[in-house]
Amino acid sequence: MDQRGKKRELEHDLRVKVESSIPIDLASSPSTHSAGPQGQPSSNGFVATGYSSLVDVKPEEHTFDEVGPRSEQPGSDNDIGIGIGIGIGIDNWTAEELFKRHETSQQAFMEEYLNAASQERSQLAQAVHREVQTGIGHIVGYIRGFVARSTQPSTSVDMETLKTQFEREKKHVKDLQNNYNMVVDTVRQQRRETQKVNAKLQDALQERDQLRQLLDGGNLANSSKATDDTIKGKWTEIDYNIRCMVHVLNNAPSAESLDDEVTQRLRFISGEYHSMLQDPDLREFLMRGYIWAFIQDNVFDSGECTWGGPDLKSYKSTRDSLIERMGAVENHSNDRSSIAYIAKWLAQGAAMMNQLWEKDSTAIKRMVHDEAKRLRPFASNHRFRLDRVDKKISDQLSDIIGSAIELDQMMMRSKAVFMIHWRDQSQEIGPLERWNPGVMEAEAYEQDLSEKSRVKLRLSPILYKVGTADGQNYDSRMVLAKSAVVCD
Repeated sequence: MDQRGKKRELEHDLRVKVESSIPIDLASSPSTHSAGPQGQPSSNGFVATGYSSLVDVKPEEHTFDEVGPRSEQPGSDNDIGIGIGIGIGIDNWTAEELFKRHETSQQAFMEEYLNAASQERSQLAQAVHREVQTGIGHIVGYIRGFVARSTQPSTSVDMETLKTQFEREKKHVKDLQNNYNMVVDTVRQQRRETQKVNAKLQDALQERDQLRQLLDGGNLANSSKATDDTIKGKWTEIDYNIRCMVHVLNNAPSAESLDDEVTQRLRFISGEYHSMLQDPDLREFLMRGYIWAFIQDNVFDSGECTWGGPDLKSYKSTRDSLIERMGAVENHSNDRSSIAYIAKWLAQGAAMMNQLWEKDSTAIKRMVHDEAKRLRPFASNHRFRLDRVDKKISDQLSDIIGSAIELDQMMMRSKAVFMIHWRDQSQEIGPLERWNPGVMEAEAYEQDLSEKSRVKLRLSPILYKVGTADGQNYDSRMVLAKSAVVCD
């Protein structure tokens, strides 16, 4: 191998070793410059990269004059000049020496860098210490000045000012206390006057209410409105209970066993009651009429004092007289306002009596007991004991009387006028009464019904209504409940 080949091998080995270590920049001539840490051109043959640019530290300079002779062609910037310069340096220095020089230069650079960093830290600590000492001094001075000011004795002028202000505040507090006491006294006096005024107002209101009660009839005389459906519903309830009761009264009694009052009611229902009692088909109809007549006498006509006090019967007699008078003048327009006042007065009077005297339970029990004894002959005592029959009749009769009292109270407290009649008011009074479909319902008949059909037996009365619950239209009349009859 010739001299040129050996140089190439050495050059290759050196390049491999240099690339495996810390980067090195080799310059071929003094005209070749590299950028330093501060961005300024450097003539160093070796430039270390990666260090901080804050510290301006220059490593030991080594030129290629120390490494070996320069290239024979200075100022050449092509690749051939660079390769020749490297080859000449390798001829004069070994790789070990070159690395030692590089290590020495790097160690010197690190020592200089550490010294600069230590100096910077020392300077920073000194600056911080000075600032802290300055701040503490200011604080201590402020505290000393404050303590000095607080320990200074007050002057006589300040003391006089404070005394004057204190006396002024003391006087102000005393004035406020006096004003407060005056306000409290005023409030108490106004409270007493208010109580007196409230008492006078209460008396005036009570007097006004009393005058209003005298004018309108008072709270005890507030009439209530009962609808037509309510009245008809209660009437139907009574009729149903009577139908149930007469099933127990299915025995044909002898004439000697009947009470005089019973005979009188049976005769009122039909003059042929003797023969009807012997007929099983007509006996039930006859007894239905008998129970309705009993209710009419003792409840609707107040034969017994069941409610409203002992003077209710007299009140109803007066009411009937007024109603009769109203019927005589109802066609005269000038008297219609009087009719309304009369109806209102009757309703208020009934309401007042209902409030003052409610149901008389003792009188009702006595009436039920007496009537149950009268009805014993009509009960079938062959299958039941007498006490059981009396209890059954008494219970059913109590229910019927209770419903009748409720109906009577509703009709009496209403401004509408309710009237109960056993005969058709459109026909003349006489022994012969024709069937009228407007006020009658035939439950049994022997021949086809016509205008010539005669009424043989009445099972229930007719319920009429005149006027309205609002106290108007007293010139109108309607039938709320028709009479149940038996025709020939």
